[in-house]
Amino acid sequence: MSNLESALRKAGWYPGRDQSAQIPTWRSHIEANGCTWIDHAAPLLREFGGLRIQTHTNQSFLIDPGAPEPDRIALEAEDTGLSLCPIGEDESSFFPIVMDARGVAWILFAYKPWPLGNQPMTILRCLYEGVTFLELPMGVAAQHDDEV
Repeated sequence: MSNLESALRKAGWYPGRDQSAQIPTWRSHIEANGCTWIDHAAPLLREFGGLRIQTHTNQSFLIDPGAPEPDRIALEAEDTGLSLCPIGEDESSFFPIVMDARGVAWILFAYKPWPLGNQPMTILRCLYEGVTFLELPMGVAAQHDDEV
């Protein structure tokens, strides 16, 4: 079992976990707060939504579209001209985690956004390890999506 899988299990994840019933509520919340719902967010939220995951450095991130400040995401979307859907938050820094219309997840650091990839396990791996998608070793992203 990988360290990431162990952290996911400690957070309450298990194979086959399905939070589909929450998706309409999350979507309504996102849209009511002036943000854009992106269908690409559904697979990540379906399996991992609601989990607070401890990283290897004892920091945590929350996969919950209700966590980040919608005003900050709306401002970032306006500044970049992108549609951004909130999917969570880095709880140590309160930086939002969002997904764009192409299905790429980003963490919105104050100085620049970090790309986290477009597959659920790659996104979680980047958040867990505190690296960008571009910093993962060649081929690692694909391996991690089959890992759990």
